[in-house]
Amino acid sequence: MNSNSKFDNKKKFGSREYKITEPQIKRFAGLILLISIILLIARHFFGHVEDSSNVLSYFILSLFLFIYLFTGPVISGLTAAWAIVIGTWFTLTSLSLFVGGLQLPTVVVFPLVPIMAMMMIDNRAAKILSGLSILSIIFLIIFELLGVEFKTISMTETNTNVMRGMWLIFLIVIMTIISRLYTSKLKALTSYLQEHADTDYLTGTASHKLLQDALDREFYRSNINNNVLSLLLIDIDNYNKIKTSSGKMLADECMKLTGNHLLKLFSQPSITVGRSGCDEFIVVLPDITYKDTLQFAEKIKTAISELDLFIDAKNNVKLTVSINCLSIPENIKGEKEESINKLRFRNDGKQNSINTISLD
Repeated sequence: MNSNSKFDNKKKFGSREYKITEPQIKRFAGLILLISIILLIARHFFGHVEDSSNVLSYFILSLFLFIYLFTGPVISGLTAAWAIVIGTWFTLTSLSLFVGGLQLPTVVVFPLVPIMAMMMIDNRAAKILSGLSILSIIFLIIFELLGVEFKTISMTETNTNVMRGMWLIFLIVIMTIISRLYTSKLKALTSYLQEHADTDYLTGTASHKLLQDALDREFYRSNINNNVLSLLLIDIDNYNKIKTSSGKMLADECMKLTGNHLLKLFSQPSITVGRSGCDEFIVVLPDITYKDTLQFAEKIKTAISELDLFIDAKNNVKLTVSINCLSIPENIKGEKEESINKLRFRNDGKQNSINTISLD
């Protein structure tokens, strides 16, 4: 178990699009701490500034060191995120006021502050930090117009260029990190949307579109390769009565349990279990013989009837399903719509039963 495992189960926070964890906040604070130390060492090596700027630099280093060491055990990730964005804004504003004004390279980093706030906290925090950053720039512009002379770092032209180069490196590194975070979260969001587009929200089975795609694919493959194709249509008995008499919550629970058991029984990747209608499921069984299809149907019927779910507790009536089975043998062409219609409209009034459908 790694050293960060104690944080792994912490609740994620941040905006909906950019959920982050405490270990990510901790790593980000550590990276800023490292870069700040490098810049501070370079500044002392290449130039000299007044003590007020040094005191501010050490204060900020202490703040980010505290965030890095104690995110999780002492302070929450959300508190640490606020400390990072406020600390970054305060540092940039103070350094610009103490040294260089608009000439100092730190001012080019101001746009990063609201971006950090948006990704670490939420859009509201981004608006707040945007306003604070704009106010900081406005004050610097006003001071420039009033003729205020800002202190400058005394160094040669070569050293000045070196320091500017290091600030550019700092900006590129931070932008790269933010871009990576944005890209990874965008991929995660795309994956989430794709998963939910392919999955029925209630039962976890394949969505209607995914089910239709599977039916089209398997009927085409069966007709081209002359393979056997079997279908099961599972219908919950008295579903409308359950919904009317016992309520939507119990009806939904019936759907969920049925869908979960179907997914457990048919875990093979080649088999598709999808919700076809309000209370119907279709199981697509490529290369499954008629005999095996009937065995599957019997397993489903038995498993559902043995569930500890009563749709009418007073009369001791349990949840049951009726199953229609259709198998298209080898060397026989099958039409998708015709086969589905035969499955769906076969109704002999029996409940908790298995019905076989003929192609004739």
